[in-house]
Amino acid sequence: MWFDMRRGRSSKVETETFFPVDAVVLWVDGNDAAWRESRAAYLPELKTTGTEEYRFRDWDLMRYWFRGIEAFAPWFNKIYLITCGQRPKWLQKDHPNLVEINHADFIPPEYLPTFNSNVIEIFLNQIEGLSERFVLFNDDTFVVSPTERSDFFSDNGLPRDAAVLGTIASPLTYSVFPFAQLNNSSIINTHFSLPEVLKRERRKFYSLRYGKDVLNNMVLGRGRCISKFHTYHMPQAFLKTTFDEVWKAEPEMLEACARQRFRSKDDVSWYLMQMWQCCSGKFEPRNPHIGRSFVIGRDEGLCEALVSGKYKVVCANDDLDSIDFESEKHKLVAAFESILPVKSSFEA
Repeated sequence: MWFDMRRGRSSKVETETFFPVDAVVLWVDGNDAAWRESRAAYLPELKTTGTEEYRFRDWDLMRYWFRGIEAFAPWFNKIYLITCGQRPKWLQKDHPNLVEINHADFIPPEYLPTFNSNVIEIFLNQIEGLSERFVLFNDDTFVVSPTERSDFFSDNGLPRDAAVLGTIASPLTYSVFPFAQLNNSSIINTHFSLPEVLKRERRKFYSLRYGKDVLNNMVLGRGRCISKFHTYHMPQAFLKTTFDEVWKAEPEMLEACARQRFRSKDDVSWYLMQMWQCCSGKFEPRNPHIGRSFVIGRDEGLCEALVSGKYKVVCANDDLDSIDFESEKHKLVAAFESILPVKSSFEA
């Protein structure tokens, strides 16, 4: 049985290809005084790309995330909202499609509280009731035009993905992101050989669905090791068992990450799970340009992309401190209101 958001009732689906797909989204209210006090108590002295104040500010856009899911992705089974016990004031209570999960419900207590999204994400396989197939959203990735389940999972139940090889780099001297990528890479290269992966999964790694991005694989595929996969900042389709496999293979590395309350050089990330999934061949190729990522205040065309219908998913990445927050927020809200003006059933 599953709850169909389009019809508002439970129904049996008699098809061999049916399988439930859940949506998982992480959210934090950075304006919450109690949360801010807790964060300050654990804040390290050393500045990293996980401690900046602006990374936790709330743009008050989550209502549009829910509206987008209901309007453009009604095929989702359940929505899992992951928080530290917070909830938007406008959120409807006891919605049949919504499961509110506290960090304490699935992360061992010795690792809490955590302000590190990498920690939260590596434990997602511990969420009780979460389906084998799910799509992980960040709270800055929005569904903005109609989607189908086939955009994220093939008919045989494999995640859709773009396995496009990339390189590791960072423009910031204090960034911890490259270290997480290196840690991911070290694990992947311990368990997989790039030449063997490309030989076994040639059809998937050299798919024309990637467009010109397939050139990355033609060039970087000549090496011996995998540095990373190209980052598109899009919602990511996963098999829950992929997380189980990685935890079984590398518990020490994941536990080292879990001990970091803020992003650190000891982190791994969900990109490790993505890389493992692809290197195992448990995916089907997808056009990587199903959506586009914009940095708010830096990249032009964000609001136009939201309303154009050109993309199915748009990422509004909050990655700059020196912006006119109120002005940018006003423009974003206006753009979302133009395409999603009607309250969803998730709003009280």
